Amino acid sequence: MPATFEDVFGSLGIEERLDDDLKFVEAVKDHLDQAFRKRVDEIWEEGLEPRSFDVLVRIFTDGAELDKMFRCLILDCLVPTEMISDNSAEEMIFWVICNCIEYPDECAEVLRWLSPMVRFNMVNDYILDQKYNALLKRLLYPQLVKGLSEILCLAAKPVFMTKSNIDLLEKLCEDQYNDVYIRTILGEYAKYVPHLVDRKFHFVKPQVWDSGKIPDFDLVIQNMARRAGVESIKQFPTPHILCRGLPSIEYQVRRKDENLKKIGEVKSMVELGRALERLQLPTNELALLQKEEGVMMIIVDGPSHNFLASLSIALSKSPTKTLIAAVSGLQDLLSYGLPPVTPFLSDFLLCWDGRHNEEYVYSLLPKLYFRNFKELKEGIFDHLLRVFVANSAETKMKILDSLLLLITHMIAVDRRRGNVDVCPTITSPKWISESDATIASVIEYVIEMWKQGIILEGPSCTLLVLKSILFYQKLNQLIIQCGLPIFFVIHQSLSCTALLAKNHVILNELCLLILQYKQHLIPLFEQQGLLGEYELEVESVMALADSTYKYLWERVGGERPENFHTTQDEFTPSDSIGLEHLGLYPIVAGIAKELHRNPRQMNKNELMSVLESFISGVAEFIKYEEHDQLRQ
Repeated sequence: MPATFEDVFGSLGIEERLDDDLKFVEAVKDHLDQAFRKRVDEIWEEGLEPRSFDVLVRIFTDGAELDKMFRCLILDCLVPTEMISDNSAEEMIFWVICNCIEYPDECAEVLRWLSPMVRFNMVNDYILDQKYNALLKRLLYPQLVKGLSEILCLAAKPVFMTKSNIDLLEKLCEDQYNDVYIRTILGEYAKYVPHLVDRKFHFVKPQVWDSGKIPDFDLVIQNMARRAGVESIKQFPTPHILCRGLPSIEYQVRRKDENLKKIGEVKSMVELGRALERLQLPTNELALLQKEEGVMMIIVDGPSHNFLASLSIALSKSPTKTLIAAVSGLQDLLSYGLPPVTPFLSDFLLCWDGRHNEEYVYSLLPKLYFRNFKELKEGIFDHLLRVFVANSAETKMKILDSLLLLITHMIAVDRRRGNVDVCPTITSPKWISESDATIASVIEYVIEMWKQGIILEGPSCTLLVLKSILFYQKLNQLIIQCGLPIFFVIHQSLSCTALLAKNHVILNELCLLILQYKQHLIPLFEQQGLLGEYELEVESVMALADSTYKYLWERVGGERPENFHTTQDEFTPSDSIGLEHLGLYPIVAGIAKELHRNPRQMNKNELMSVLESFISGVAEFIKYEEHDQLRQ
């Protein structure tokens, strides 16, 4: 029979007077102390009847000024015979949260009492979920770190593993000199959200809170949990599964070798190779993504047929963000795309609104695997264009950035022509055999995409205009570095929009782009003997440079005189230089206001000095064009 204090409580009238006078407990504390000490062995043997358990919790938490020894004695008697009632569990946890400053030692004892209750499922998970974040913030108090760390690890769920909580833990770890218990919490979090946790915490070994044999009190609670028929026993660490239906990864040594080191401890590639040979693959190879050594096996041997099949099944069943992040990270390490990702992304884009789960698109698109441009256009680009047209300028720019990364990846693959078959299970895509034409087709599609974006957003959307110019700059840089035989001239509509925007940042980047064409790209094609194939493109660049120079430095109908002197304090339009000219002066006027100087009172040298300080690209372009005209 469970132990009970009904005789003691009844004789002292404890239950009736708890609500009336809390100080009454202090008056009868000596009687309670003697009664508790006599019953401890009986309670540990049989447990405490639920009603008496709840009354003891009330005595502990209801605010009476009890000394530490008496509180510890009550904790020794709090041995439940069944799951603790929600009210009692909540009162004990709430007492810790509220008294961690005034009674830190007593709070540490409560956590020591609570830990086996959580481990052996004697506390409802719902109560822990409610108080999880509040308990996490109590790690600020060093006396509570040890007890809290085990409870927080046992009760950890992905919903609590937010960026703010992880930042707090990492800061606490730094402030408390790399505390082993806080590192253990971060190590547990890294199994669920590895992309949010600093990599140095990914493989932290579980901290052993109590070395040696299990403490007597923990054995008592374990026995009570078994008697109560608790379904399962929580163990540390909690096994992590990337997505539903995937087994947790377990490596087994193929042959006994006491000197075999764990993968995380090897110091050289030779040791790593020997250790990998002794590893047995899990049943579901997708579980390899959970461990660093598993990812290393995929990189060394390439993804197997079983791995690709498991990945295809997982992606077809609403994959988690953790799985997407793991696949994206794997593709970055492999430097090539995985075939199962393409149909998943195509289906996802069909219903994508451009806002939710955007990391799916932006992380997977740059390393996409496709056989030819037709497959890429019909399966990805056409769906992406619908989202591009229907969304804001910010989303348009994110899509353009991802497509630029895709083009960069394609060029990198093209440069590895002799080493394309990096994996026996993934065949070389057909577009490699006609890489120049495929890359050019992708670039043309992207250019048409942003042209529609500028039409929809209007020339006033300077961010999209600037992003488009930077796209051309990056594209030219890739062509120059890799020696690609393709030449794309900035579209006339974009150059006109950039000039009419009257934005000094856009104007500066446009001038730098023209200089890039004239100083680097055209000489490269001339050196390779390809200039004749792109005669029209070169003429377009020269015409753009000439018109831009006249727009910036010459007034309509002739050259701009070097000196202008006027008595006007403010800049106003005139027949020679004004708003109808839309040249350099409207832009310099805004800069000149910051200098408290009228731009019309500046001579040529003074004006160039202002340009070099604020928009150096424009100044460099003007100087280059002047010298170019002198050479001609």
